[in-house]
Amino acid sequence: MSGVEDHEGATGGLRSRRAVSPGIQDRVRTHAATGRALEAGETSRILDVGTTTADEAIASLLRVEPGSTVHFRRRLVSRDGTPVHLSTSYYASFVVEVTPELTEAVSTGGSRELAAERLEAKQGRVEEEVTYRPATEPEWEALGLDPGEGVAEVVRAVFLTDGRVVEAGMKICPGSTALRWSSSLP
Repeated sequence: MSGVEDHEGATGGLRSRRAVSPGIQDRVRTHAATGRALEAGETSRILDVGTTTADEAIASLLRVEPGSTVHFRRRLVSRDGTPVHLSTSYYASFVVEVTPELTEAVSTGGSRELAAERLEAKQGRVEEEVTYRPATEPEWEALGLDPGEGVAEVVRAVFLTDGRVVEAGMKICPGSTALRWSSSLP
């Protein structure tokens, strides 16, 4: 679920309105229901695609050697015309070999889903880590933040049911954004 929701203060009453950013589970459900990972009112504009050398963090997420060449897609997701997050996806070469669309500057509307389908496996789990930090100048410019505002940085690895990593990613959103996901418990 995305959009804007009312947020109650500790003593009740409306304290603020804040953006809500869906997690991978919501994106997978939305794609299964609509054939599109983005929700109504959301758009994704590709900012850059290419290859890069995986640093230790990206290599660890993708389960490749540091220094390996990996593919990336950087995009700006907006909701009803307002930028809500910057997102960069990283893919190992075996993913791009079966999903060459990922090398094009066109939004597929479900890149992970397309790759998983072509790899003949379902998305099985996601590992995410969230940190908060000051925004960089390019981030506050892209997201329309005031200088000095903070951002939430969500770093993730999405695993297929067979254990392969289909995507590693980093999402940057305003620090006031409510990050929402659910997890199944045993």
